[in-house]
Amino acid sequence: MRKPLIVVTGVDPTAMQATMASLVWALPDVVAIRHVIEPITQQLSRFVSSMHGSEDTATIDLQHACVGCAVREDILPTIHRLAQEPEWKTIVACLPVSAEADHLCATIARDPQVSRYVRLASVISTVPGEGAVDHLLDSDWLGESGLQTGPGDPRSVGEAACAQVEENIDVEALTSGRHSSREAHAWRNPRSEYKLPNLGESRAWRIDLSSTRPFHPERLVDEIQGLSGRFRSRGCFWVPTRPSMANTWEGVDGQVSIGQHSEWDPETPLTRLILTGVGCAPNGVHTIFGNLLLSNAELQREPGTWLTSEDGLEPWLGDIPYAA
Repeated sequence: MRKPLIVVTGVDPTAMQATMASLVWALPDVVAIRHVIEPITQQLSRFVSSMHGSEDTATIDLQHACVGCAVREDILPTIHRLAQEPEWKTIVACLPVSAEADHLCATIARDPQVSRYVRLASVISTVPGEGAVDHLLDSDWLGESGLQTGPGDPRSVGEAACAQVEENIDVEALTSGRHSSREAHAWRNPRSEYKLPNLGESRAWRIDLSSTRPFHPERLVDEIQGLSGRFRSRGCFWVPTRPSMANTWEGVDGQVSIGQHSEWDPETPLTRLILTGVGCAPNGVHTIFGNLLLSNAELQREPGTWLTSEDGLEPWLGDIPYAA
């Protein structure tokens, strides 16, 4: 019988360790694994424990201080090893602070040696007991608080925390005792046309902005802050100067991050931003979104007129491929 694996993620170390401890005491015969990445020394520390105390500790030198190397070098092998030990019925894996679970989940799903012994039961994203909204909208950089997963981690605290929570948005999968990385990916994929569930009676609000039209590159650079504020925003967009490339949009509390994602082909290009917050929804976002899109007249222009060596988006999207 495959043993259930519960993965714990978070950006607040105290909340993560409290959750891990609760699981150890609440479930029978649990072994807990906690990993810590040291970005400066490029080392990975492993702590294995149970309700009886410490079971194992180790420090591993990483080739690169990143989540991918940590999963490959020790997190996955440790899960695999402990799953084969008969005294444990459940495994809890507490990932490095600010690390997302998608890499580990995908690796387990495609590794028959590991999935033979382990089934991914759930992924738990932890947030502080007080000030959860402020935590999710925290615009401080991870590196400023020593919470980064590696050198040069560009994410903010809120961006990392929101991404972890969004990994677990599939409530049906979690309550059924299984976690589907495919379903979670479909929800989180910035290119997704996933139909959003109704929020019902809630303090939260959501605005779904969608169009097949691209953003105008110059207006995007000039007016991008118009679609930022004290809310979470995420999605995808395209621009006529780079028609084959799907680009990502990630925003938290007034900060917006954009970047390349993947080629559109064979899918139809889409511009879609999902805004989520609590309290009063912002006014005018539909108008701002519409102003950023190409107008009817601009859509009538020949595609060749958009060919250019620079469009002002190079700092975030890199050089235009055919101009490089």
